[in-house]
Amino acid sequence: TTSNKGNNNNQPNSATVSNRFKKRTLPTSSNNVIDQVLSYLDEHRPTIESTILQSYTDQYQNVTLPSTQYLYDDFRGALEWMARVGVPTSEAAAVNNNNNGGEEQERHTFFMGVDNCDNDGWHVGLANVAMFLGQSMTMVILNDTCDELNWEMIFPDPNAEIPEGFYPVSNACGQNGVSYQKSLPNTCPAGEEMFECEVDPNMKLTSVSESIHEGDHPPPLECFPRTNEQTVTGHYDPTFL
Repeated sequence: TTSNKGNNNNQPNSATVSNRFKKRTLPTSSNNVIDQVLSYLDEHRPTIESTILQSYTDQYQNVTLPSTQYLYDDFRGALEWMARVGVPTSEAAAVNNNNNGGEEQERHTFFMGVDNCDNDGWHVGLANVAMFLGQSMTMVILNDTCDELNWEMIFPDPNAEIPEGFYPVSNACGQNGVSYQKSLPNTCPAGEEMFECEVDPNMKLTSVSESIHEGDHPPPLECFPRTNEQTVTGHYDPTFL
C-alpha cells in the first residue's frame, strides 16, 4: 500500500512515469494492524507505566518516580495519530493538501506492520514502538525533561590534581560544539524547511527543564540579548546563591 494514487487503464505517457518515480513510496499500515498494536499496548499499560514511563531521581541508586511529563494517554494518542493520519512529507505537500479540498497527499506515518496470512505482521509495529520508547527513555524520560538540560562543563585547568569545572551561561547558545545562532548544523533538510525558525536576536527565554537529580546542578538554560552592560556571559557559581 502506498500513498500515491493509482492510474487509470490508459497507458501513461513518459511525463507521468517520470513524475511517478520522483515520488517516494511510503509504507503504511491498515486499520486492523494499527488496532492490534494499540490493543496490545493497552493490555500492557500498567507495565509500560511502571517500567518505561519512569524518571530517575537518583541514577546511581536506581530510584525512580512516575514521569510527570510523559504519560501513557498522551503517548497513545500521539502514536495513533501518527499511525492513522501522519504529517505531510514537505511544506509543498501541506500546502497542496489545504488547496486541493482534502485530496490525499503523501504523508509520513508511524509504521505499525502489515497484514499477512499468519496474522503476526503487527509484531513489526511492536518492535518499532519498542525502539521509539527506548530512544525516548534515553533522551527525555530518564530526566523527565522536555527541554535541553544545562549539562556541559568547562575545565580551565584539566591537568590539575582535582580539576575544577564550571557551567558557562553561554551553554544556552549551544552545547557539544553546536551554535544555535548559526545556520548549520541546525537547518532542516530539503523539503522540511517548514520546521525551521529564524533567529530572533531580541529573544528572551528560560527553559522549563532542569536536572531532577539530587545534589548541586546548574539552573535551567536562559537566553537573552547581549547589552552594553552585559558584554560577557560568565558562568554559573553556586556560591552566589
